[in-house]
Amino acid sequence: MTNVIKYTKEILLSRLVNFWQVPLTFLFLPIIILMLGIKVGIIALLQHRAFIIILQTVAQDMRWVTFSTFIQPVNQKAASLGNLLLGYSEHF
Repeated sequence: MTNVIKYTKEILLSRLVNFWQVPLTFLFLPIIILMLGIKVGIIALLQHRAFIIILQTVAQDMRWVTFSTFIQPVNQKAASLGNLLLGYSEHF
């Protein structure tokens, strides 16, 4: 009798495991697709021209922040390049 109970328990547990393997796969699949979509969306957003302009504007407005030592050299290089291009365009 104990063998029958043990055998029945093993069958039920194996079927339960088989039953849960498929739904878990389908549960994680949309999560993985969503994560990939978010990654692609962030990359597309970072490459978008308007977003780059917004980032540059924010970087220029944040000169007073403590980490301005990192941003200011970038702004100075951008400003000198802008002045160079502006001066170059005034000759024509």
